[in-house]
Amino acid sequence: MATKERITVNVDAEQFERLQRLAERHDVSMAWLGRQAIARFLAEQEPQAELPFPRAHIAPRQGGSSA
Repeated sequence: MATKERITVNVDAEQFERLQRLAERHDVSMAWLGRQAIARFLAEQEPQAELPFPRAHIAPRQGGSSA
């Protein structure tokens, strides 16, 4: 089995509650919903050279370069 990496995502209270209700309704974990959303996003975006949103509002990662 492939090694998995962990990420942390902050969402606002409304998004959290909506995700929680969705997970409960479909009897899945919120982590599963997150993995599915990321997989779908990556599948949709990989062929594109640029992301569909500006990076100006995104803070650079700490400890790394912003390149």
